[in-house]
Amino acid sequence: MNTIKKSIKLVLVILLTAAAVFGLFEFYPYLFAKTIKGVISKVERVNVNVSLLQNNSDSSNLSPQLFSFAVAIKTPDGEIFTASAEDRQWAAVSEGLCVTAKFFPYPPWKLDKAGTYYGARLIDSRVCN
Repeated sequence: MNTIKKSIKLVLVILLTAAAVFGLFEFYPYLFAKTIKGVISKVERVNVNVSLLQNNSDSSNLSPQLFSFAVAIKTPDGEIFTASAEDRQWAAVSEGLCVTAKFFPYPPWKLDKAGTYYGARLIDSRVCN
């Protein structure tokens, strides 16, 4: 009876560990996302030579690269955060506006991109005081 309890506990520990590792790998960018508040230093549309061949007028199948932006935000302490974004909201803001944005980091196991951010999400924008 005692060995059955130990076996059940071992299986539970293994399952919980596997779930935690899976969650870390799958949701790393969301777990370690950073909220940045500051002034937009630069927002630029990334020029991608993309040819569109569409058979219909459905805009839902447009390439997200058409709406790619490079974003730089300067925080009050002088640090500048940069990220790439495929969020159309960045087209509506310009340099000098105060913004709050969520930056999602690449996981450290993506060695060529570790320590950088992608998917900058604009939360709000306003005129600076």
